[in-house]
Amino acid sequence: MNNSIIIIIIYFLGLVFGALVLDIWSAETSPKTLLGIGWTALLLIGLFLQKKMKKIKLIYLISIFLFISNSQAEKIILSSCDNKRDGFLKNEYILDLDQSIMTRNYVFNEKTYKEYRITDLSVKKQNKIERLIYKKDNKILTEKLGYPQFFTQLIFEIDSPLIKIKTVINNEEGVDLLSTCKKIERFKKES
Repeated sequence: MNNSIIIIIIYFLGLVFGALVLDIWSAETSPKTLLGIGWTALLLIGLFLQKKMKKIKLIYLISIFLFISNSQAEKIILSSCDNKRDGFLKNEYILDLDQSIMTRNYVFNEKTYKEYRITDLSVKKQNKIERLIYKKDNKILTEKLGYPQFFTQLIFEIDSPLIKIKTVINNEEGVDLLSTCKKIERFKKES
């Protein structure tokens, strides 16, 4: 069997694996969708190198394909988070690093709920917020909410129970402690 056919078979098996196990063609956009593009780039590189250098070892190509296709999904859950201002029965943050999404689930206590309900009738007792997140150095940041001259974003430090809020007004930056969480759980899923 010719090396080109073997490379194409490995490529096809990788695409099937990506579609069935990693779900890279799902409706949700995430960094894992780039896996299909990277996989195709590796196919083209493999075919190019195979034609250029007849002595290239097939084992090296297979190990490169397998190394690239191994991905890890990671979730960090911060729960039982206290807030300086508001009271909660439940306040948790779920950071899905694979999907690049932060989900905050929270339930106001009766006192806080009544305070907000007086001025805004759309306030619910049980709430869920989702925000896009990205990793920068040892921090995870939410998307910026607001305008270029005025915005806020949450800051999570890896393995820290503290959640901070960054506020920027006309290039003046302020960072304040928003919540302190009692429990941090970290899950890694290899596929």
